[in-house]
Amino acid sequence: IVTQVNMNHCIDLALTMISYEVDSSIIIKKDYGDLPTIPGQSGKLNQVMVNLLKNSVDSIKERGEGGKNTINIRTSLGNVDEKVYIFIDIQDQGKGVSDESVRRIFDPFYTNKAVGQGTGLGLSVSLSIVQEHKGKIKLLPTEEGALFRVMLPVKEE
Repeated sequence: IVTQVNMNHCIDLALTMISYEVDSSIIIKKDYGDLPTIPGQSGKLNQVMVNLLKNSVDSIKERGEGGKNTINIRTSLGNVDEKVYIFIDIQDQGKGVSDESVRRIFDPFYTNKAVGQGTGLGLSVSLSIVQEHKGKIKLLPTEEGALFRVMLPVKEE
């Protein structure tokens, strides 16, 4: 069912859903822009946020002790090719993504987690959902950890 979705609220709901996995050593920093609602399927978009945030938490835990344990979440509006998009940036300071993983990160059943720790479907499913909403999801270069950007159009085409 397509409704008007508030993505800032969607992120907050996802954070609530994974809160049992976020221990006190992990700091969540939110920088939410003033966003319009967008047409979409809130349950599916929420699943994207859960997948990305859970991966960030897992990456920090896998990296182990030492270093920073911050997940930065930023939402904003931006223009790409004369279209207005909501940008959702989720950046962690986890173990990062290897060159091999960068090439395959959105492939179904690909995981860089320990055996038994992941199905390799989270990012593949997230990509499908974002594309279904006429958006894009990218892994952007960063010096530490991983930075994923979700871009969702403000208006349907």
